[in-house]
Amino acid sequence: MPVTPAVVTRLDDTLPGVSNTDVQLAVVLLVAAGLALNALDRPFVFNLNSRDFNPLIVFVAVLATLGVVYGVRGVRRKIARGRFGATYMELQGHDVLVGETLRGRVFTSRPLHADDGFRMTLRCIERKGESFDETRRRSQDAILWEFTQTVRTANSSGGIPVEIPVPPAAIANAMFAQQDWALLVNADVGGAAFMATFSVPVITGPRDPADYDDETDDAATGG
Repeated sequence: MPVTPAVVTRLDDTLPGVSNTDVQLAVVLLVAAGLALNALDRPFVFNLNSRDFNPLIVFVAVLATLGVVYGVRGVRRKIARGRFGATYMELQGHDVLVGETLRGRVFTSRPLHADDGFRMTLRCIERKGESFDETRRRSQDAILWEFTQTVRTANSSGGIPVEIPVPPAAIANAMFAQQDWALLVNADVGGAAFMATFSVPVITGPRDPADYDDETDDAATGG
């Protein structure tokens, strides 16, 4: 019988990286909109019935709108992170095998109080793709399985416990060998929406026995 892993793996919140990407994409879109607008003939004609109307003006408007949307979303996420501080998760072990239980703790750099508790949602997503076998094809992303639990704690900076079973039925409808697993943490903190997302290494197995050998050796030597 394998020894329960004694190691702890740190998982960082992925949302800060997403917010940076949103802001960068917003800048690219707005610059592209400005360059496209500068290339259009003046005066600008917005009358669709005029033969001087240039349909590229619509393209510029779309670019500018998307730039504003991504920019606002990215800035809002940055403001939220500045308010709530950094968040990370300590996962027990290197990974979680389907059929086992995801265990760990989510830590916030600042003590957050959520009257309704912290909602922990473990989600399994299969990304769109196709194989050479046309019977194994998915045209869009699909949520194969998800489970939500609410955890109440008086001290989030001391760690919010996570314990979610991962049943084999979670991948019963899988079409491919690999899936993406994410732990989403949401809460209402003082009227503001707190969010964090962690990419969780869930594997279908079998796990390499060498992993346990290494951990047992480390524990024996105090490493």
